[in-house]
Amino acid sequence: MQLSIVIPTYNQGQFIADCIESIVNQSFKDLEVIIQDSMSSDETERICKEYAKRDSRIQYFREKDSGQSDAINRGLKRSTGKYWTWICSDDRFSNLTCLEKLVQAIETKNPKEYVGVFGKAAFISEAGDFVGNYQSLSKDLVVKDFQLTWPLSQPSSILVCERVKEVGGVVESLHLGMDLDLFLKMLTGNYKFLFVDHLVADVRMQDNSKSIKYRKATALNALSLVIAYFGSIGDLKNSDYFKELTYTSDKAEVRKYLSDYKFRYKIKFWIVPYFEKWVSIKTNLISKGKLLKQRIVNKVASILVRFPKVYNRVRRIYKGLI
Repeated sequence: MQLSIVIPTYNQGQFIADCIESIVNQSFKDLEVIIQDSMSSDETERICKEYAKRDSRIQYFREKDSGQSDAINRGLKRSTGKYWTWICSDDRFSNLTCLEKLVQAIETKNPKEYVGVFGKAAFISEAGDFVGNYQSLSKDLVVKDFQLTWPLSQPSSILVCERVKEVGGVVESLHLGMDLDLFLKMLTGNYKFLFVDHLVADVRMQDNSKSIKYRKATALNALSLVIAYFGSIGDLKNSDYFKELTYTSDKAEVRKYLSDYKFRYKIKFWIVPYFEKWVSIKTNLISKGKLLKQRIVNKVASILVRFPKVYNRVRRIYKGLI
């Protein structure tokens, strides 16, 4: 099996058929579809079972999970493909040749260097009409490219499955930004994502999508991940994560965030290193003091050993030192 595609879903019955159709009709046929349904109460179950009956490449699992990240990891464990991705059930692949182009491109690269491949993405309306282009970076990506911006749209990428499993999949406690965290983990260690100049994914802008409902929370989460991986936000003026925060928050919230950030930054990069340096110097001095003391004791012992009676008496008094 070349490609595994996981579809985590919950009550997206009005969109999931469009998503599945965009996969099963691809020119690239060597793939499997793993649908993880978190006990939907709408028509999702009926639609998925119908597709699973018609196409043996589709596996449908209806089971309770602890959220989208848990569903993605459950699908990952069931995946057998060389390459892997997930796509939200309200999104779709843009055209019928995009997956073939991605697989062909990544197959020419060294898997010890390139652990993923991605293309372009577009935004579509709830009805499926074109809204605008996603501003992807049109170049091969390294981990540093993620410090200031989201350089790719997750459903426009496929990843080397072995590497995804190696880093442990997505973090199940993350309900936002799990894709950003996964990309950072995968690229750590001088790995790269290959860019292919081809439209791959349509991201649907609808009221229930996380990207719309939780814009501010998504921006805050991204900033936290960036600080955790890079040590700082970087250039505030050019940080798309920070721009998103300022767009979705009032001025007081932004000022508070910056104040807290600067305080944490000073603690981490000024106070903590200074304290550690002070402890290191003090420990070193104590260590040198003990060494000097032992040298003196050894010198005295070397002299006293010439006088056995005196040496034995001193030894009894200072037992353990000599």
